[in-house]
Amino acid sequence: MDNSIAKHIITAGPWTATIAARGAELCSLTLDGQGELIWQAGAVWPRHAPNLFPIVGRLAGDALVHRGRSYPCRSTVSPATSILPGWNWGQASAARS
Repeated sequence: MDNSIAKHIITAGPWTATIAARGAELCSLTLDGQGELIWQAGAVWPRHAPNLFPIVGRLAGDALVHRGRSYPCRSTVSPATSILPGWNWGQASAARS
C-alpha cells in the first residue's frame, strides 16, 4: 500500500478498510484469516479499487442537475493522472452541452 498519501482506517469486527483521504479510493480491505482483498496498486495498474464514486467521467458544465437543482461536481481527473494525455476536457464538455 502507498504510504505517501493520507488515509483513513475503519475497522468493524473482522474487517479493516483503508481509504484514501483524497478521492475516497478504497486502498485496502482485509478480513481476518483472508488477508488482503484489494489490488495493491502495481506497475500494471497504479490504482487500487475499480469502483468509482459518485460519477464515472465528467459532467457537462461540471454540475449534476437533479429535479431542477444544480449540484457542482468537478472532475478529479488531472492532466498528470489522465489516461488520455492531451485530451481537452473543457472542449469535450462544451461539445456535449
